[in-house]
Amino acid sequence: MDAACVALACAAGAVILGKTATVEFGATRPCGTTNPHNKLHTPGGSSAGSAAAVADGQILLATGTQTGGSIIRPAAFCGAVGFKPTFGSLSPVGTKGYSWSLDTVGAFATCVADVALFFDVLRGRDESAPLSYAGPAPRIGFFPGPFADRADSAAAAVLDQVAARCSRAGATVRSLGCPVGFEQSLGWHRTISRYEMGRSLLPERCSAQAEELGPTLLSEIERGRHVDDESYLLAKACGLDLALSVEALMADHDVLLTLATPGEAPYGLESTGDATFNLSWSLIGLPCISLPVAWGPLGLPLSIQLVGARHGDRQLLEAAHWIERIASLHQLQEP
Repeated sequence: MDAACVALACAAGAVILGKTATVEFGATRPCGTTNPHNKLHTPGGSSAGSAAAVADGQILLATGTQTGGSIIRPAAFCGAVGFKPTFGSLSPVGTKGYSWSLDTVGAFATCVADVALFFDVLRGRDESAPLSYAGPAPRIGFFPGPFADRADSAAAAVLDQVAARCSRAGATVRSLGCPVGFEQSLGWHRTISRYEMGRSLLPERCSAQAEELGPTLLSEIERGRHVDDESYLLAKACGLDLALSVEALMADHDVLLTLATPGEAPYGLESTGDATFNLSWSLIGLPCISLPVAWGPLGLPLSIQLVGARHGDRQLLEAAHWIERIASLHQLQEP
């Protein structure tokens, strides 16, 4: 039986070319996929194959899932458009669960319009009008965030440049402070994801094929099994409070403009990179999209991340479509 996202795509006429490679259970052990712009650098993860195949022009569209940063990060590293919709807006039925409070089905494409079309297909709708440039310029909240010091100078400069270009093109761009609790959000995400993966992957841990699992994954499963209920419930409650704070922050803005990654894809294939700039948004379930914007000093893509309001996916896609044109984000040329 196909996963819901595959069945819906097929019903709309999609031709499924096959499965792409992914990090082991979306957790650890990279899959061997390389970055299409430099094979010595990571493509990110966990949805490494999807991002790399789209960015390399092998396919037009691909699905992926995100628990922490598994759509936004590989899309940013490979130079694709990656879209993680609002948590729960697309059915996860038929996908292997990792964290039932965080797992989100999303999509990769080469432009925002294609992602928007695919999103409508995956949620079983076909009535949405095409994205348009005719609407008002978006109201943008500029949010480098409390972890901005983890980004390199090139990534920070690109974020500033995009904000400036949007402002010159007519968008309202306002710098925003940090909501209460945001700095603690990485820890809350870690507690929730570990607790749930320790239970979701327990059948694999106890199966006859358990010896095929990587040692790091096995260690993570055991660590997750030892997260206590009290810590888990506290992290869930704190995440809900943070979501309410961010909703208030979003009240006067269509999207937040923030970092997607600390910089270009790191050298080496042993790690999939740092998800610091993705975890908080996954924790509170907001829709996010990664747009490639420039080439970094290593000749690899640099991307920005836009964050929308809960269930404001269409509004986020409209704003991303507008910003994509202003910054020519989908017209990258190799340096």
